[in-house]
Amino acid sequence: MSSLIRPMAGVLASILLAGCASSGPPKMVSYDEEPPLMVSCRTTVQPEERLQLDAIDEKIEQGQIYAALAQLESDQLGTEQHWLRRGQLYVLTGQVLNARELFEALVKQCDSASSHHGLGLVSMRQGRMADGIEHLAVARMKAPMSSKVRNDYGYALLQANERATAIYELRTAFELANGEGSARQNLAMAYILDGDASGLRWMVERYGLTSEEVAHAKATAEKMRRSQ
Repeated sequence: MSSLIRPMAGVLASILLAGCASSGPPKMVSYDEEPPLMVSCRTTVQPEERLQLDAIDEKIEQGQIYAALAQLESDQLGTEQHWLRRGQLYVLTGQVLNARELFEALVKQCDSASSHHGLGLVSMRQGRMADGIEHLAVARMKAPMSSKVRNDYGYALLQANERATAIYELRTAFELANGEGSARQNLAMAYILDGDASGLRWMVERYGLTSEEVAHAKATAEKMRRSQ
């Protein structure tokens, strides 16, 4: 603490002791306490920021997740997209507590679909299922056209054995993604867990679900069934 701040702190303490003696001793302030994490909620991405994000995404696609995180740690995080990527990279590099702190700050300060989505996924990863489903439900409400959000929400519901609602969400995610992506496997797994042979047959006939995909979905479904 500087020599200018210390005398002021002493004067303030004296005033509090004199004026509030009847209310007990004042609370001690820790000057070593870390300030809350301040993030940016700006969604407009400037051209130079887009170049930054593209460079980070390229590193992630190449599997250079530590290099991508290092770049985010050295760059100014001017948009919500920068912070979201940092949170995702914390998860990928095993820093789940840091990821939780970051996504909690984003939820509190931005209250966006992406922030709730991120915190929901981190909560599920930590085994906090009720908390995770709650945040994923908020993300789904805020971004109903997002296949990724509805897929992750549906998968979380499936883990919680809420099959009817899970199938609804996964079917929606599947159609929003035109039958592609992870919703394809998750919906097949949901139909298997629910014993819905007609639903699985519909995927085979309408969307060309292969025998290999069915076998994989059955194995994954059995693994989830044992864990419930």
